[in-house]
Amino acid sequence: MLTARLYYANSYVKEFSARVVSAAPLPTGNYAIILDRTVFYPESGGQPADTGFLDTIPVLDVQEQSGDIVHITPSCPQQQTVSGRINWQRRFDHMQQHSGEHVLTGACRQIVKASNTGFHLGQVSSQIDLDIDVITDGQLAEIELVANTMVFNNVPFRIHMVTAEELSNFPLRKQPAKHYDSLRLIEVPDFDCCPCGGTHVNATGEIGLIKIRSWERKKNGIRLDFVCGHRALTDYQGKNEAVKDLAARLSVPPAELAAAYEKQADRLAAVSKELATARQELCCRLAQDLYAQAPETAGIKIITHTLANVLPAAVGELARQLATYEYTVALIAGVSPDNTKTHLVFAANPALTPAFNMNTALKAALPFLDGKGGGSPQLAQGGGAKPSGIPAGLTAAQKVLTGK
Repeated sequence: MLTARLYYANSYVKEFSARVVSAAPLPTGNYAIILDRTVFYPESGGQPADTGFLDTIPVLDVQEQSGDIVHITPSCPQQQTVSGRINWQRRFDHMQQHSGEHVLTGACRQIVKASNTGFHLGQVSSQIDLDIDVITDGQLAEIELVANTMVFNNVPFRIHMVTAEELSNFPLRKQPAKHYDSLRLIEVPDFDCCPCGGTHVNATGEIGLIKIRSWERKKNGIRLDFVCGHRALTDYQGKNEAVKDLAARLSVPPAELAAAYEKQADRLAAVSKELATARQELCCRLAQDLYAQAPETAGIKIITHTLANVLPAAVGELARQLATYEYTVALIAGVSPDNTKTHLVFAANPALTPAFNMNTALKAALPFLDGKGGGSPQLAQGGGAKPSGIPAGLTAAQKVLTGK
């Protein structure tokens, strides 16, 4: 005996009583409960399963197996007859999303002549896949308008249980994948009709609102991400709060946010350019001071210096600047702003290589920093997680170069 699916005729039934047909333990420690009838929807067709209770026992998942509906529970019912109750908030949310998929698909067929090749009802949003290569913002806006017009018109959903011979009487958007003796069809009159075992609202008005959030190219088609009903309201509320917050921060009305953003972006670009110029000038002056103060041995200057509260780029910039001076070697270290990481850049003026090998010097320094890195005789760099080891590391590198 196959489980009677009460939701087929009425998706609004929330409670029911049923006879326990079988109850089997599972390897997970849960139980697989089969009833003679149920309102619990099993995971299928891109729609997640219902949850709820059998008496006081939680229903964790619902699956279909060979025509039977299997309720997964953490314990076994003690009575032969149980009372079931679904999580209505979850069910109605799924009804809104699945019904919205039918309407959105109908709008896509009408506007861009696209067929729906896949549907997934997610926890936050849902997706449909379309068999087209491109779509424009204008087409998306038109699809939304057509879909929501159907919502506002409050068109009834019709459920048909038909035989295989009766299928030709209906304008199916796609034919069944295999032969069935009977099929359940869901129809939005003159708009969409297809075989479907899911749960739906009575009329399109209960969908509330359909909003396409985004789209992306997926394999050989287009994937639309959308929300309906309460999800659309939650999405709008979140985005409205974000817009209000940004508008307040920029001291402009919401309608002027884009222009204010462009203005701020231009300001940021100008400030960034000024900052880069100032940093370059500061680096040049620091390099000049370090070069002037550095002792000279046999006509060669080996300069060691540590920068605090800097990013790796600043370390490299100073090392390269110093290496432009003739017969100069720069052994520069930097400590990150959070004082947890160090970066080394060793650079030599080309006239000193390969006699002075920066990669060899770096390999001598890195163990003191618990670091890694490498490079060429002229330029080598690396990093570590032990800033306290910088003095010993620079000393080791200098000894390798001088032999002292």
